[in-house]
Amino acid sequence: MTISLATLRTLFFRKLAAQLNRSKCLISNKLNQDVMKFLDPVAALVIALVLSPLIVIRAIAGFCRCGQVFDKNSVTGLYGKTFNRLMFSCDYPGKELACLINIIKGDLAFVGPTINEVTNEIRLSVKPGLVSTYKIRKKVCIAHEDELTADMEYVYHKSLVGDMAIILRNIVSSLLAGSRELPSPYSVNFFDINVWNTSIDNAVKWILVNTQNKGKKHLAFVNPDCLNISFRNKEYKKLLQRVDHVLPDGIGLKIGCRMLNVALKENVNGTDMFPILCEKLVNTDLKMYLLGAKHGVAEKTAENMRKRYPGLKICGTHHGYFTSENDDKVIDHINSCKPDILLVAMGAPMQDLWIDNNLKKLNVHVAMGVGGLFDFYSGMTKRAPRWVREMGMEWSWRILQDPARMWKRYIIGNPLFLYRVWRYGDNTQHGRDFKSEQDSEIKPPENTSYITKCIKKNLWIKSQKLHNKTKRIFDIVASGCLLITLTPIMLLTALAVKIESSGPVLFSQKRIGRNGKAFTFWKFRSMYIDAEERKQELINNNDMQGGVLFKMRKDPRITAIGRFIRKTSIDELPQLWNVLTGDMSLVGPRPCLPCEADKYSVTDRYRLESAPGITCIWQISGRSDIPFEKQVEMDIEYINNASLENDLNILLKTVPAVFSGRGAY
Repeated sequence: MTISLATLRTLFFRKLAAQLNRSKCLISNKLNQDVMKFLDPVAALVIALVLSPLIVIRAIAGFCRCGQVFDKNSVTGLYGKTFNRLMFSCDYPGKELACLINIIKGDLAFVGPTINEVTNEIRLSVKPGLVSTYKIRKKVCIAHEDELTADMEYVYHKSLVGDMAIILRNIVSSLLAGSRELPSPYSVNFFDINVWNTSIDNAVKWILVNTQNKGKKHLAFVNPDCLNISFRNKEYKKLLQRVDHVLPDGIGLKIGCRMLNVALKENVNGTDMFPILCEKLVNTDLKMYLLGAKHGVAEKTAENMRKRYPGLKICGTHHGYFTSENDDKVIDHINSCKPDILLVAMGAPMQDLWIDNNLKKLNVHVAMGVGGLFDFYSGMTKRAPRWVREMGMEWSWRILQDPARMWKRYIIGNPLFLYRVWRYGDNTQHGRDFKSEQDSEIKPPENTSYITKCIKKNLWIKSQKLHNKTKRIFDIVASGCLLITLTPIMLLTALAVKIESSGPVLFSQKRIGRNGKAFTFWKFRSMYIDAEERKQELINNNDMQGGVLFKMRKDPRITAIGRFIRKTSIDELPQLWNVLTGDMSLVGPRPCLPCEADKYSVTDRYRLESAPGITCIWQISGRSDIPFEKQVEMDIEYINNASLENDLNILLKTVPAVFSGRGAY
């Protein structure tokens, strides 16, 4: 076979262009690594300096609680070199701040492959990172491929601009996903509908097993819009309660799970599952049928997927624009093709209602409704880019594509779904029976006054829940800012305490918090280290009436520095850490000792209904000068009238109360 001179010239120039592109890519990667080698440590140093007060406090807290500042973990880094990855000890917030030291030393980068013991030549060619594309995808539940695949993709496309974009995506995804580690139950209940909390791989395995068992199974996908429909459509809701499995689709369900204090394992949507299922069906005897969408869309989808996966058996297709009178003809056509799996794309709830009504007539083993899946794989509709999905913002892409149809679903529907999760969260989580707004029957009240009381009680409970959430957000922001601002005063106090008397700077004690839960309570030490042993000698000199609390105006166990910091309430400043970790609040009844709680009457125990606080009504009204019984009355008054406005008023009145020093001893 002869090759023309023109063909040889074309091949030569193609090879030359490929070589030039490869060289350009290598030069770009080398330049990017040199820039990041300088930029990462500088940025980490700047962040460490800005957050230095918080870092010092976090280090001291870890040492006081666990006896060591850092937890060390040996990991593999650049070119296979091992190093100790640093984390602050104890499970307090801010553990990963210690990793700034690793970045300054050059062991870690802000962005890079996932820190993992699985080594790979290409993976080890760049530094591991605090943030990785796989971690981001894991946060928003779309990490359908393994870590190595995601890391290889990152290494091949690494750039300075790309790293900046990854950091931005990480910030957005973190806001949506949260940072708390939550349990992942087998299923999550939304409005009396059990949603299977699983992964795409497990869902595909379930489909394959049931096709081989020759059963008849109905699989449904639900997103917030589907659950909103089920809330008002009784027939659709009962259908979802009896199908074999309901799978979670969309970032809205991820957020809804967080509101129920559980974690969603993966966003198991049909669009991501379809290519994985097709790949598993290649070179098997299993066949698939596509039903739905507009004329020609299902055929185009089948054509594209056969090209993408040679050996895939799609035995037939049919559009979704037919009337109920033609159901039998469509079913006969499906059965004549002898498929094992049927995909129905008619939109919710129509697709699942059609499957439910006709499953007995269909000779298929697994049928599932897949929404607009065919539009994506036929090329009729472009799916959101990966970077948009990594931020959990695919819904915004859908609105831009079809605003007239999608705006109501997402702009109104998603907040409505989250509101319903918040409102009925306790009922759905514990499986209690309730009726939806449309299902409830309106009956004339038999006892109007009793019902009015019930309504008022329900409204009070809802307002208390909202108040608690708002209060927690305020506590986190305020305590964090105060810890940073007051760090110089706290460091000077710690030095003064240490100079005057031997022993630890901080005093820790078990206290009783909300609902009787014990926690570790922190203060600057204001007494000599043998204070507890000497307490029994002074018990008869108690100046506090009632016998529950022990207070002395001239307590000989208190040091000179201790008297000053007690008078000015500086000894209470470490409790800001208790507020930040959630054991306490800025405003609330003071936490009591276990021995004091044992002496509480039934009325006294009502104080334990609220989170304990640094200040409250009796602290601004005279502190230790007020008898215990009066303190209880004031605390109950606060609990019954709790609001953010009251908290702010108490905090403002605390400032002059501290300066006056009244009742502080």
